[in-house]
Amino acid sequence: MSDLSSEEEKKAPPAFAGEGEGADVGNGREGDLVNASGHVQELDRSFGFWSVASVGILADNAWGAGGGSLVVSLYNGGGPGVMYGFIASVIFYSTIAASLAELASALPSSANVYHWASVTAGRYGKVVSFYAGWWNCLAWMFGAASSSLFAGETVIAMYSIYHPAYQPQRWHIFIAFLGTTWMALSLVLFGQRILPKITTGMGIMLLTLFFITTLVCAIMPSQTGAGYASNAFVWTDFQNLTGWKSSGFVFLMGI
Repeated sequence: MSDLSSEEEKKAPPAFAGEGEGADVGNGREGDLVNASGHVQELDRSFGFWSVASVGILADNAWGAGGGSLVVSLYNGGGPGVMYGFIASVIFYSTIAASLAELASALPSSANVYHWASVTAGRYGKVVSFYAGWWNCLAWMFGAASSSLFAGETVIAMYSIYHPAYQPQRWHIFIAFLGTTWMALSLVLFGQRILPKITTGMGIMLLTLFFITTLVCAIMPSQTGAGYASNAFVWTDFQNLTGWKSSGFVFLMGI
């Protein structure tokens, strides 16, 4: 009996990462534990630190999305609405990022949201985890659809700039939407080995374009003679061009 139990103990993986020989979290070898929660690695890890960081930067795309929706924000409060809304967003999203960072460091898992919900919700963990998982899944589905639609509309808009006589139709946008969707799907399905390199390169390009765009916006008004906005326009002149009477509601829409 003692021999059988000793054999089973040798075959069983250690309960926590770092216990026993070969429990290396970073190298991803077969049989090694990914983290202290006892998860054993099932798939090959192809992403490293910089590629994962680039995924976060590309998924957020803050300056690109913010620049594209800047006109809408100016209608919802003008310069002060944009500036103070940005400050408020940073404060609130920092609290979300801090809580997620704490959960990710304590319970690192590819399941993310629904795993954390199951652990932190106590006896309601199963129910909360079920809804958290499905909401997260739907968010990714709708988010992917909206991202492809945005890319398709951008392609059509760029084509229209260089072809003034072109009259875009709704089905043109739908075709561009399908094209961008299938391109992304093909890259994920058949370009898994080069996907980390592409992600890292695109992350570097996105940050580079951010600095270039910032410099252009800061320099060109003085070069063209258009001048810069006044201090009052940026900080104090709240503008409500939406038709709503409540300034607070307009400010929240701008955020």
